[in-house]
Amino acid sequence: GTLDKSLQRLAVQQEKDANMISKIRGAMIYPAIVLAVIVVVVIFMMIAVVPQVEGLYRDLGKPLPVLTQVLVAISNFVMNFWWLITVVLGLAVWFFMQFRKTDVGQKWLSMVKLRAPIFSGLFLRLYNARFARIAQMLLSAGVPMLDAINISAEAVNNIVLEDQFKQAATMVRSGKPLS
Repeated sequence: GTLDKSLQRLAVQQEKDANMISKIRGAMIYPAIVLAVIVVVVIFMMIAVVPQVEGLYRDLGKPLPVLTQVLVAISNFVMNFWWLITVVLGLAVWFFMQFRKTDVGQKWLSMVKLRAPIFSGLFLRLYNARFARIAQMLLSAGVPMLDAINISAEAVNNIVLEDQFKQAATMVRSGKPLS
């Protein structure tokens, strides 16, 4: 008898999730741009600046310092084997995409999100808010507590937290308090 209210709450929930994800993506754009610029600058330095420094030392007739020799070697490798670096990076991205589709990969990625130095708190708040909103919506629609916890756990979208919420449901089932 509360289908219209439940659907309204679901729509509000979906809007809140979409807004939160949009804010997170917006917050990630600036660091992504900065990282891309850093990569481009490093590549430019390896291709253009380091060979000029090597030429300068060669013209002076002095031996290169050890760190500069390492940079020159890296620069030569990048200039001569750019195609190999591109292939290896492409394969690494492809393997990572395949890995994250596996159960082990999903669990690993869930752990990384919860342990990421800067973003762990943000992800944890996002997941807890999602769990609480869905559980509240289910409970107000008349779904029993244990079912609401299990359904909300699956909607969290983090395997590690889903397991923890389901363990909490099992403990509640066995008579322990929800807190």
